[in-house]
Parts: sequence; C-alpha cells; structure tokens
Amino acid sequence: MGAGPPRQVAGLISPATLSIRRFGPAPIASPAAGFQAAPPPWPFVRAPAAQNAPRDALCTLECAQCIARRQGIASPLVLIELQSHSTVSDGQLAPAGVVEEAAKAGVTMLALSDHDAIAGVAEAMEAGEKLGVEVVPATEMSCVHEYAEDLHICGYWIDLGKIAAACERAQHERVTRAGEIVEKLRGEGFDIHLEDAVREAGDALSIGRPHIARAAGATGDLGPFFEEYLVPGAKAFVPRRWPTAEQAIELIHEAGGVAVIAHPYWDIDARHEVDDLIRSLDADGVETFYPTHSKEQTEHLLELCGELDLVPTGSSDYHGPTHKTFAEFGAYDTYGLGEPRVPPQP
Repeated sequence: MGAGPPRQVAGLISPATLSIRRFGPAPIASPAAGFQAAPPPWPFVRAPAAQNAPRDALCTLECAQCIARRQGIASPLVLIELQSHSTVSDGQLAPAGVVEEAAKAGVTMLALSDHDAIAGVAEAMEAGEKLGVEVVPATEMSCVHEYAEDLHICGYWIDLGKIAAACERAQHERVTRAGEIVEKLRGEGFDIHLEDAVREAGDALSIGRPHIARAAGATGDLGPFFEEYLVPGAKAFVPRRWPTAEQAIELIHEAGGVAVIAHPYWDIDARHEVDDLIRSLDADGVETFYPTHSKEQTEHLLELCGELDLVPTGSSDYHGPTHKTFAEFGAYDTYGLGEPRVPPQP
C-alpha cells in the first residue's frame, strides 16, 4: 500500500519511513477539536527533523507518552512486535487472544513466535485479518551454542509445512528433556511425575520448564525455583542437545524463512561473546530492541547490524497479561538510537 510523505507528530516518526505494510491511513487529530485519542502505540523513534526539539517536547519515552496523551494525538506510528507467545508454548493466552491484546495496544505488525511450535500461527493470522494486525508466520527455535545452553533463533516468513518436521522433532526432544528434568527433581525429593507437568502444559509437546516448576509445587514468582533447580548449573538442569544454532538457522532458511538471533544479551552476558556469536552465525538479523537490553547493549547490536548488513528487529516478548517480566506490548525502548525493522519476506 502506498504512503505519502512522512508525517511527524510530537517528534515521533511516521510509518511512511518504515518498510512494512500498513492497514489504511492513521489520521492526525487536532487537539483544538477536542478529540480524545487512545494512547498511541509505543515504543517510538524520534523523527530526524525533530532531533533538536525542546526537551519538554522530546524527552524520554515515558515523558513523550504523557505529552502525546495530553495533546490528544491519534498517532500514525507503527508498533512492531516480532515476538509473542501463546498457550501453544509458554504464553498465557490463546493465539487469538494474543492478537487481540496486541490490537488493543496499537500493534500493527506482530509475530506469534511460540517455542518450537507453529500450531497457533493460523489462528493468529485469522484473528489478525479481523483486527487489522499483520501477523508474520514465525517460530522461535531453541538451540545450543558454545556461549549459551539455551539460545533462541526466530524464524520469520517461514513456510509452515516445511518447518513442521523440525518443530515436531524439537517438541519430542523437549518431552524427553522434560522427563529427565522430572527424574532429577524426584532425586531432589519432589513428588512429581511427567504427567503432572503435562497437565500443567495442557499438551505434552508444549511442555516447558515453567510447567515443570508449577507441577513441582512452585507458585507465584518462579524465579527462585528456576535459580535453584532449572537454569544452567542448577540441581535439576538438563541441557538441550539439538539443534545447534547453526542447524536452527539452516532449518529456517530451508523453510524459506529469515533467521534472526533473538535477544542476544538475554542469553549471553559478555559483550565479546555476543559480538563473536553474531559474527559467526549466518543469520539475517538481530533482535536489537528488547525490554532488558540497556542503551549500551542496544547501541552495540545496532553497530553490528550496520556493519554486517543485518536487520535490527524489536519485540516486547509478550507472554501474557500477568507474566512477571513480559506482560505488555510496547515495553522495549529505542533510546532514540534507531528503529526496529521487519525483515523483508524472501
């Protein structure tokens, strides 16, 4: 769909500057007309022409939100969210429910990226058509690398039929690994069986460590239980064995997709290891804008994307409305450094 010249509102950048499709025009309301708009989608990036605007007009992310709300502006911004999770993996809502929450938050481009799973994509895409949210067919493949025992690679624009066998194998590996974790927990004195964790997951192929933790009796904040039992080096941790990061990227490419290294600084702490990881893999992009990435980390990833011609993506990694860490869309910050982009469809 064509777009006119970039429209700038309160120093924010319009979707006309982003290489993604839109769903019709987004009007700019006049505050003088008494228009009361819903809060604009976030995060945003500053418009180039507004870099020198007064600080009260262009401040931090939070401040700009307040300014826009006070002015009653219906923003034409695009909110890109290229990771979200449903009950097909470790999310709290059904796929259609994730899309509904995304639409409420002003998301215009969404990827449902369930872990090693594609069962929810069709439902999400159907909901997206009804709600005006473009849904990118995707999955988040868990894999292993020398720097991370649980590294994630997102595959976008994948052919669901071609990636299905890899997802099925990964899910069966997940079940095997879950059984080994359960046995280790039993060795630590927990009265738990694999069937208990499967009931928590709703389906054996969707089982993950959060389901095992709850089946073992953990409630509320699962962090302490994970730290003691389920993270690398903990008492009941079992490492993933397949696929490697290189294999995951190859599988995504074979399925006609684009491979993006997810949240590097979530999985790896050391800057030099993140640097080496990105340089060594044949990926197409890096999830640069992410809730836990600091300004310095985001800047580093942007520099690598520029140098290596990789696409910098962004997401809030939405897992559901009551998730401790990833409970809302628009939770990542650009720090005024750049813009998240959607990888072009091959």
